Amino acid sequence: MFLLQQPEVHLHPSAQAALGSLFCRVADPDRQLIVETHSDYLLDRVRMDLRDGASDLKPDDVSILFFERDDLDVRIHSLGFDEEGNVLGAPDTYRKFFMEETSKSLGL
Repeated sequence: MFLLQQPEVHLHPSAQAALGSLFCRVADPDRQLIVETHSDYLLDRVRMDLRDGASDLKPDDVSILFFERDDLDVRIHSLGFDEEGNVLGAPDTYRKFFMEETSKSLGL
């Protein structure tokens, strides 16, 4: 079992994405990875690699815990992926910041 805390720190976004692919390739039943990350690039690459069958990893092999902060309370949501790489079980606040930033940049 490998525990990794924010391995994406100080990496360019393309390297963060590549790290997601590396994790997909090295994870197997005998090598469990627990990764704490804030990187959408890393998670998106895992999602796409699952969708594209880029490794032996299957959607049921991956679990995401999304921590949602609400004042002093924290809710933990268990998310997963389907065969098309879609995120399952995400609350409305998942990726809200990024969607709002994209809308602002497009002037919407």
